[in-house]
Amino acid sequence: MTPQAPTAIRYDFPSGGLDPFDVAESRTQWVIEARGWARAWVPDDPAAAADPYVLRVAGESPFDGIPMGYRYLAVLEKLAVVVAGEPVREWPEAAPDTRARDVSVAFDRGARPGEPLDDAAIRRYLGNDRPWPWWALPYRVLPQTSREPWPDGTVAPGHHGYPQALSTARAVGSAEPVMVARVLAHASWH
Repeated sequence: MTPQAPTAIRYDFPSGGLDPFDVAESRTQWVIEARGWARAWVPDDPAAAADPYVLRVAGESPFDGIPMGYRYLAVLEKLAVVVAGEPVREWPEAAPDTRARDVSVAFDRGARPGEPLDDAAIRRYLGNDRPWPWWALPYRVLPQTSREPWPDGTVAPGHHGYPQALSTARAVGSAEPVMVARVLAHASWH
């Protein structure tokens, strides 16, 4: 395999972390994407809360390394890197589904600020018939450098399942690495 070019890191969080497209690390990694890449890391506890408002990595918070502004911040679990239509490496899903993601999706699907969101309310919003915005879907396909829109107009097409996301990544067929990731949490970062 030809070595990949390093990823342009926009946010040095966590400091000293991995390249988000690193394929040498055998353990499943988390990474933040917020209109640019942060560094990847191996979580100490994959069951830890991924909510960006409480997330801490080696004592650092995303607030320390990612300035707030008009962006959407996603905490992702990296599951595959695909180059020229072929998976270079795949990792297992290590983190359980997170309440942080489900709460944020409930707001995308009709919940109102201040509304109490117990488990029953969250299930109701996740199961309603409103369309799913691409950023709320649990699996994303993200290119290493290009921020050009995909054919459907999105930057990171979303999917309900890993097999569909991997198929999309393979269809890209680009020499540029493409990541398949599962969204653990996302937040409006204003």
